[in-house]
Amino acid sequence: RELADLLAAAVDGTGGIRVADPSGLWRRLPSDANGVQPPDLEEALDLAHRVSARALVMGSLTAAAGRLDITARVYSGSGALRATVKATAPAESLAQAVNQVALDVVEHIWQRESLPTVPVIERFATQSIEAMKAYLAAMALKRQGRYQAAEDRLEQAVTLDSTFALAQMELFNVRSVTLFLNARPYTGLQGIIDRAMRYRDRLSPRNRLRVQALKALNEDDGLRAATLLERILALDSLDIDARQAEAYTYLTLGWQIGKGPDEVVAAYKRVLAADPASVMARSTLAWLDLIGEASLAVPRGIDRSEE
Repeated sequence: RELADLLAAAVDGTGGIRVADPSGLWRRLPSDANGVQPPDLEEALDLAHRVSARALVMGSLTAAAGRLDITARVYSGSGALRATVKATAPAESLAQAVNQVALDVVEHIWQRESLPTVPVIERFATQSIEAMKAYLAAMALKRQGRYQAAEDRLEQAVTLDSTFALAQMELFNVRSVTLFLNARPYTGLQGIIDRAMRYRDRLSPRNRLRVQALKALNEDDGLRAATLLERILALDSLDIDARQAEAYTYLTLGWQIGKGPDEVVAAYKRVLAADPASVMARSTLAWLDLIGEASLAVPRGIDRSEE
């Protein structure tokens, strides 16, 4: 799963290629105590068809004796195997190995004459292998709904590398969730989003939109946040984080953009459709049912003061 996060991030930064959010796809797969179970080819093809993908990539990563072996198989949307690509590298060279696999994957996906440029992972992620490990662990915890543990690992990642924009962006996201779930004021977020914005040129185009949307949310600019999130969802309707942020924008700032109670409820139902296990969507819908939707028509201020 961690390999998919890195590979998706690398390929998503390639001009002309759209990547379906792995988390959005995996929400539809069975899971156990160890997390989401990898799909077989038939399940993967079903997921690809749901998002109208023209190609899909399945792979594995094994580590032994200080070395990493990565294998990725590229399939057409019909299930025909296009290519199998492999990379082997020392354990501390995960980023370079994934970059090589990303280059090979793009070569077999691309249908035009000249190949696009694949971003170098260290440019959009980090050169610190420990920061990278902490970030990938956080993403796995986030998918399991263990937000506080994910926040702790992201704190570790940005402590190791404060320029790690992807981790800063995710830290803002995850801390916002933990504050929301614990009914605490939205404090301590300004510095995080400012650092993510400072290094946003290291992010993929989609994540640059995302970090700008999060900054707009933090500044209570509902129109800008909604507009940016709509652009992300136009690229990928299964982007879970964008779906959740859109619903939250309608909930807290919908009065700025003419979104009433019906639109708020509909937005959270779209989150549940994409992620049936969403704690935030379920708790928010239950809260709306308890207080009555009419109260959403009254603008509400949010304490975003710094700690």
